[in-house]
Amino acid sequence: MNRVKINIPEAPKMLMGILENNGYRAYVVGGAVRDAILDKTPKDFDITTNATTEQMLHVFREFNVIETGIAHGTITVMVDDEPIEITTFRVDGEYTNSRQPDSVMFTNDIVEDLARRDFTINAMAYNDREWLIDPYGGLFDLKKGVIRCVGDPLDRFEEDGLRILRCIKFSIKLGFTIDMETKLAMYSKMDRLTLLSSERVQSELNQILLHLSHKNITQLHETRVLEYIVPELKALFETPQNNPYHIYNVGIHTLKAVATSNNELHIRLALLLHDICKPECKTTDENGVDHFYKHGIKGSDKAIEIMKGLRYSNEMIEKVSTLILYHDVKLEPTKKSIKRWMNRLGVDMLRDLIEMRLGDIYAQNPEYLEERKSKIVDIWNVIDEVVKEGECFSIKDLNITGEDIINLGYEQGKIIGDILKFLLDAVIEDESLNEKSKLLEIIGNNYKF
Repeated sequence: MNRVKINIPEAPKMLMGILENNGYRAYVVGGAVRDAILDKTPKDFDITTNATTEQMLHVFREFNVIETGIAHGTITVMVDDEPIEITTFRVDGEYTNSRQPDSVMFTNDIVEDLARRDFTINAMAYNDREWLIDPYGGLFDLKKGVIRCVGDPLDRFEEDGLRILRCIKFSIKLGFTIDMETKLAMYSKMDRLTLLSSERVQSELNQILLHLSHKNITQLHETRVLEYIVPELKALFETPQNNPYHIYNVGIHTLKAVATSNNELHIRLALLLHDICKPECKTTDENGVDHFYKHGIKGSDKAIEIMKGLRYSNEMIEKVSTLILYHDVKLEPTKKSIKRWMNRLGVDMLRDLIEMRLGDIYAQNPEYLEERKSKIVDIWNVIDEVVKEGECFSIKDLNITGEDIINLGYEQGKIIGDILKFLLDAVIEDESLNEKSKLLEIIGNNYKF
């Protein structure tokens, strides 16, 4: 018995107690055990038991129970609106669809149940009577910082290709190395990724991107897994950038930009794809300097195509493609310039663009970093000042409305919008003009009935 003590919250502890009081065995299992040993707060506590679903339904008849996956031995018990998943000990059959076992066989042996799990660090169970059940060395691997498959890694990845992404995700998220046998098996089974649903791939990709840091860029690059998910990325690592502002090829620059950036998914996705069309846009001038004209425009369209294939939401696609479209535009730290961009993109999107650009320049030539970073800070300060002072940067901020213009005798229609845009340009040039009397005067001086 491993003398490891885990504090189980009241809700799962109560359900385990009910099972045990009815003569069954029950354990918390998997990620909750792993995270608790690592002194991390588990997101949820899954329970495994030797009780069948029929027996569980009887035991928890006074609770709100959701029959999540009866065929696979799983129910979800609601405790004060908290869902807790409970699954019968089982042995999985074959995985002919590379996703779920074709069949399951229920067992009374917790060790057999743990044998079907992906990695040793996820193949531990715990309760307060028996303490840690760890037949496959998960605790040792946790202490050594190693990701290792349970049993034969070739079998584990053959069963479910998603485990390849999960292996990389855990190594990046936890800062662990991948066991050599597991790594070699992962490489040999990389083609299993093509059998996965886009939704499953997207979910793991998001976690990989969100946890990427400078410490594990090399490890991620060596797996080449991103090239299986987004084949267009392969050309980036084969495209050097002979340009004063760059010292890395496009692919390494891309990974460094993602790892350095604000830890928000849409910004990291935008940086992953921001230079996706650089290889096809590359030209070299008479001085041997590389240029990538219009790569943002083409990249925005390509990002839409890629993200649709990975089943991202329309909202996420819109955010990411917009950031890519404008990531290389010229921004100056003047109120006139920034107000025009605030009007075009909105305050939040412009701030995201600045965050994205900061990640981008951190992954460029460090010789120019301080100069470029200083400009970013100046732009950020201008945005803050405009917002704080409540200055006008959109038509809704004008101290005149379309109705006011119609009351002057202008017919409703396109002319009203044209006048409002003209007034906005004038006010962006000179904030003092944003008074109704002055705006009416401008209309009188520039528009006739």
